[in-house]
Amino acid sequence: MEKLFQQTLFRRDYNSLYRGIQEFLPTQTDPNYEQRIETLFSAVSRTIPPTSKHYNLFGIDTTPCPRPFAETLADKTFIHYPNPIKGNKPINIGHCYSVVCALPDQIDTEKVPWAVPLSGERVPSKHKGVNQGNQQLKKIWQSSLFLINYLS
Repeated sequence: MEKLFQQTLFRRDYNSLYRGIQEFLPTQTDPNYEQRIETLFSAVSRTIPPTSKHYNLFGIDTTPCPRPFAETLADKTFIHYPNPIKGNKPINIGHCYSVVCALPDQIDTEKVPWAVPLSGERVPSKHKGVNQGNQQLKKIWQSSLFLINYLS
């Protein structure tokens, strides 16, 4: 295996990982965006073990991303951000992100220490995080490939 990494044809650098992450998800301007997202939902749904209950558990969370010094950041707004210094208000400037995860059943011998992230989107300043999470969950349930793989 070491010889593989020493090959001159195996080119990698510090930015390879970041470029891979950036190019993993399709852009919303991609003409095949919906099809590619459904393909990703299908792949992710295969990693979720089937549930033994008559219902499925999903977690929705909104998390702040402060960016107070980003002068050209579009649609930044005041966000709730806890501040540990006594007397300071728990606010900052930036974006909020809504994340929806599937929560699999507990295994007989141990607790499930993980969740499967299904969707993560920025919450526009005119929307609330709860509403954004509900819209994401609705998109997930409407994805025919997700339903076929998750419920079968």
